[in-house]
Amino acid sequence: MTPRILFSLAHKGGTGRSLASINLAFQLALRGRNVALLDLDVVGGTLHHISRPIDSRPDVNLATFEKRTKDLSEQNTLLQYLYQQEDQIQPKEVYSEDLFAKHRTPSLLSIVPRSRSRSLGRLTLFPRGGTALPHSSSNFGEQLTKFFRHLFDIGVDVVISDMQAGISNTLTQTVEANSRRDFDACWMIYVRATPQHVAGAQDLIKFVSTHRSDSSPMWLIPTAIMSFSDASSSTDSSVKTTTLAKHVWDRLSVELSKFRQLYGIEIIDPGLSFEKALQWSEGIAGQDGYADDYFASVANLAETLNL
Repeated sequence: MTPRILFSLAHKGGTGRSLASINLAFQLALRGRNVALLDLDVVGGTLHHISRPIDSRPDVNLATFEKRTKDLSEQNTLLQYLYQQEDQIQPKEVYSEDLFAKHRTPSLLSIVPRSRSRSLGRLTLFPRGGTALPHSSSNFGEQLTKFFRHLFDIGVDVVISDMQAGISNTLTQTVEANSRRDFDACWMIYVRATPQHVAGAQDLIKFVSTHRSDSSPMWLIPTAIMSFSDASSSTDSSVKTTTLAKHVWDRLSVELSKFRQLYGIEIIDPGLSFEKALQWSEGIAGQDGYADDYFASVANLAETLNL
């Protein structure tokens, strides 16, 4: 297959962008793809905290998070490579984690469906790291392009780049540098069904459309949509909830259709609704009897993208 880069974007935080990124990477690896997941959230990258299976008994332990971040600060992490002013760190020296390796996440393979176990690809995380970084870098985009080429040279099929929320200098350099490349890219913009998120998504779409110099596709992906498919035989309160959810979805559909007409963006709705438990147990969903709905919705997204 032709190597692809998926840029995961959102104008505001709280869309579930990072959670979707790591689960999409997992789904593609289940389909035999060699996937590299890059944490490019310069300010608040936390993929290294959710690169584990979802647990029905979540352990929210800030001390563990702090130790993990401290350990990463001692490595040559991705953002240290991207922000360096001279080439002290080479692409092959950037720290990474093989998420299927047993010594990393012993229980990850336990949530792999048996039907997929024989066709596993690779799933490699390049975490942000915990070291403070400068606010800007004049060569961020060029360093990123060089790193993409390195990944493809070592056999990576799909790169998922989880970007910082909002519009930033880093995003500007990324979009412009990616327009001068020789590999395929897609821009995945996650949006929640609120007026501020929708307005922000429009600003982000305009920004990417203005700064890119190619016709790489943009996909708009609604998230955190409440279910309203079954309002029968329910209490008054749940009827009100489902009615509100349907109203929100209908209104969102009208706004998103405008995006399609104005910018040629494709709308993909995989049904990324969040179970309440995911708010306290973010991680990789498997077919293990827990978070099955989220597993199925991200699997649907992977099938729809047809990568």
